[in-house]
Amino acid sequence: MNFTPKRANESEVFTVDFAPLLALGETISSPVWTITAVSAQDAAASAMIAGPASINGTTASQMIRGGVPGVRYAPVCAVQTSLAQTLVLPEVGQGELYIAQ
Repeated sequence: MNFTPKRANESEVFTVDFAPLLALGETISSPVWTITAVSAQDAAASAMIAGPASINGTTASQMIRGGVPGVRYAPVCAVQTSLAQTLVLPEVGQGELYIAQ
């Protein structure tokens, strides 16, 4: 699953759902999003993370802005759970974000 492409001048909220990874009654907290360029160099990729992340039930969301047109990025969210797990989504090799012209 890849994210819907966005334009460099857009700011959009991106969301991942941890529900399939959680045990009954397990909750998530402390979302931390990171982003890296995967198809080219972009030393400023981390500046695409805008503001604090949020949680709504089993989902974690983050505003992402900017980016270099033509570059693919990998936004990733790590959370802690009430059962002391550290979970990361999207899975490796999934969840790329393409910046359109």
